[in-house]
Amino acid sequence: MILPTYQPPEPEPMALCNARKIICVGFMKTGTTSLAAYLNLLGLKIMHDHPREISVYQDGFFRDFLYGYDGCANMYVPFFQEMDAHYPSSKFILTTRHSEKWWRSLKSWGLPTSSQRADASDTLGYRDLFGCLRPAKRQAITRMNNHNLLVKHHFCLREDDLLVLDVDQNNKAEAVSSFLNLPVLEYPHKKSVGNKYSG
Repeated sequence: MILPTYQPPEPEPMALCNARKIICVGFMKTGTTSLAAYLNLLGLKIMHDHPREISVYQDGFFRDFLYGYDGCANMYVPFFQEMDAHYPSSKFILTTRHSEKWWRSLKSWGLPTSSQRADASDTLGYRDLFGCLRPAKRQAITRMNNHNLLVKHHFCLREDDLLVLDVDQNNKAEAVSSFLNLPVLEYPHKKSVGNKYSG
């Protein structure tokens, strides 16, 4: 009698394991698009820059926020503490960038035009990030720097759960893959062009 060859069950995809996600908590224009693209290359399903159509304060929102996804980038960044609570054992990546370079990039890419009303639609989440739709330079940089400090402080006793990734460092692929215990691939460079609020 020939016994059937044992086939071990395939591991459940991370997207279906609600306990662990990969969450980028860096501000927009700090390399979140490139990071999301790299994570996708690694076989993960990452939600990036999804329109802010659902209030984060709705009951049960965070339980279903990433259903079917392995993680997110540029999504509800100020609410990293809530996401940490709702997705225990997750890994967080804080993307950073020199403040002056970051402001120039943000200004050329996506600041609302002066002709827009203060109560205009905010699909990019500027009010959550900056407290208003059209932040001044000093206000925007202060909000980003304070956010980065809060993230580092939140994870100060859990250093294995946070990777700080500067957009200008050379070893981003090695840093991310080592952090997640995944193979090293070529890190992509994604560049967004045009003003998201123009037109």
